Formats: sequence, C-alpha cells, structure tokens
Amino acid sequence: MPNDPHEMRSNAPAGPSPASLTAIRESEGSRPQILVVEDDAPLRDLLAEVLKMEGFAVEAAAAGAAGLELARRSPPDLVVCDVSMPGLDGYAVLAALRRDPATASVPVIFLTGLRGEVFRRRSIEVGVDGYVSKPVRADDLVRAIRTGLAKRAALVLSSWGRGSESRARTSPSRGVARLDERTHE
Repeated sequence: MPNDPHEMRSNAPAGPSPASLTAIRESEGSRPQILVVEDDAPLRDLLAEVLKMEGFAVEAAAAGAAGLELARRSPPDLVVCDVSMPGLDGYAVLAALRRDPATASVPVIFLTGLRGEVFRRRSIEVGVDGYVSKPVRADDLVRAIRTGLAKRAALVLSSWGRGSESRARTSPSRGVARLDERTHE
C-alpha cells in the first residue's frame, strides 16, 4: 500500500525492500514473530492482543527466564522486553540473547518506565535496538517494532553484497531472513 504510514522506503540499489520481505512472509502465510516478555499480566495480554491485531504472530512470557527459553526454542523476529522485572531483568535477557548465536541478531526493544540520561546511555551501551516508554502507546510500539524489523532486513540485504564472507539464510517455517556471519583466515 503506497499510503501506508508504516511502510519503510529505501534507496538501496538491489535486492528486495523490507516491505517486500514482509509481503513475501505474508504470501507464504507467515507473519513476523514477536516475543513479548513482560511480568505485568494485564499489560502483557494487552500488548499481545494489539500486536496480533496489527498482523504479527505473538508469543508471550511472564518472566525473563521464560522469555529466554521461548527465544532459544524458536528464535523470534523481534523481542519486546520489560526492563524492570524480578529475576532476570531486561538487561540480563538482552545479554543472554546476544551471547547465543541463534538469537544474537534478534532486535530487542525495551519497555520501560525509566527515564533520563542514565537509562538512555546504558541502553545504548548494551546494544538495545529501541525502547518505548510506559505507559505504552500502541502506535509508538508498532512503529518501534516495524523500525526494528526494517533495520534487521536492511542488515540481511546488505550482507548479500559481501559474497562468501556471509550468507543470508531463510527460515523455512516463516520465510525470515537470518544472517550467518563467516570468518575467513
């Protein structure tokens, strides 16, 4: 849809656009898989429902450890994670995802009531892909998710030009491109 406000445009010279990748997934009957990790049950349920209405496939976890288990069992296309949770907080979840090769490239968006420069600086330092402040506005969350998915798609597309140094793989279950880095000596 040319008038879709969520559509991302690119001046990339070759390869399918992020919007095309979404169209491919949808034509295969699959949707981007979002994992929501949030300890507040009413908020978790509301976020899952909103994301489903926006066309995403959603899994949800009530705690950081449960979210990691879901992510390891079936790596999602993007994780939305509360920062302040008992047990494993959002920072610990992000660190564990980045250490695991199967989930290292999965974008992570933090949900947080934290504000200020210290939070922003720490988030940048740990490599979070975005954050949405609580109380969560649905349009802000959906925009952050679409941006995270588009950035990931752009990373995969840019890898196509690197030849044997890396290759893009596609998950047969969802048609989602994944980046498999290779090093050569």
